[in-house]
Amino acid sequence: MKIAVLFTSHRQFPELDFHPAFFDRTTRLKKEADILFHCNNAVIDEAALRQKLEKIPARSVTLRYAPQENTGGYPYGQFEAISDMWRFASLQQWDWVIHLHPDLFIADERPLLAALEAAEADGKQLLVSKVFGHRAPSFATDCFAFKPLPHIQPIFDAYRPFLKTPIVVALETIFFIEVHRSGVPYVIAPRHRHGHYHRDIDGLGVWHEHDLRRVAAYLKSPSSRWWYTAEHCLRHPWTALRTVTQSIGRSIKGIPQDSLPAQWSRIEEED
Repeated sequence: MKIAVLFTSHRQFPELDFHPAFFDRTTRLKKEADILFHCNNAVIDEAALRQKLEKIPARSVTLRYAPQENTGGYPYGQFEAISDMWRFASLQQWDWVIHLHPDLFIADERPLLAALEAAEADGKQLLVSKVFGHRAPSFATDCFAFKPLPHIQPIFDAYRPFLKTPIVVALETIFFIEVHRSGVPYVIAPRHRHGHYHRDIDGLGVWHEHDLRRVAAYLKSPSSRWWYTAEHCLRHPWTALRTVTQSIGRSIKGIPQDSLPAQWSRIEEED
């Protein structure tokens, strides 16, 4: 199975310092996968970006530096980048394309590749995950995988009609609607345990993390990342207390939930 890992990003840059170490810990991806990176931010220096990408161990690394390909801004720039890369790199040459943002790290390739292989065997063409919280039906856009077939490409072009309207529709919602409108067979990835999102290694072996101190600590010793979680709890005691009381409430009601350490890993000043 021929695989490409496609990163789309308008803002993240420091995260790229950590990807070489994560890819170096893989067995198959660093030997078999091709890395594609789309940058549509003119503030990021192309030469510096290329220098960082060249350190990632992979079969090949392709950069599409195209600040001019960003009429959708933050709301729609991601799908605009995918559409542009589809034309630039001829995505149909791969069997599967794994899409990630640079702040998602592949901590364990095995469940991710197993999910792709299961989807392939079952005739699925999209691997998606749910968005959690009080939102309209949505699919997450930070991490998903797709077979680059002609009838799937229009899903990523669906943002275009919204460019001329004053209403901003969440890209996750557009993704959900267009996947169902297309009739493309998909499977929902077993990404988040019990349906509760937290910032730690998920069921696909992927880690969406904003605190790069935790990432650096993990690469030295995986368990040491929890020291920063403890520090965050001490600095934000009311947020930590709220997490505990909500956990107790769910426990009393018999609602399945993640462990407190897992829930604490997503503590932020604002939910």
